[in-house]
Amino acid sequence: MHVRKVSSHNDYDDGGVITAMLMRMLLLLLIMLIMMVLMPTPMMMMILISSRMYGIITTLENMDIKAVCLLLLLTTVLEVICQTIAGLKLTVTKEILDK
Repeated sequence: MHVRKVSSHNDYDDGGVITAMLMRMLLLLLIMLIMMVLMPTPMMMMILISSRMYGIITTLENMDIKAVCLLLLLTTVLEVICQTIAGLKLTVTKEILDK
């Protein structure tokens, strides 16, 4: 897989690229949170995995290694957070059902 630099955006420095990426990540997080509220956990994991794969594929095409690492780190953190929240939801649901 070849890495092509985006040469048309000369006014774009690394900061700009990372900021744009963070915005996209926040949007993704928002979507994930909405999905998580609306859907059960297995579906959530499917969405997470597919979005993560999509993220890796799209970023590898036109990002430098730093940005890719950052994205991977963010998605991993997101995954952990989402799993924790999902786990808590399950625990709470179980407690309510046990009463």
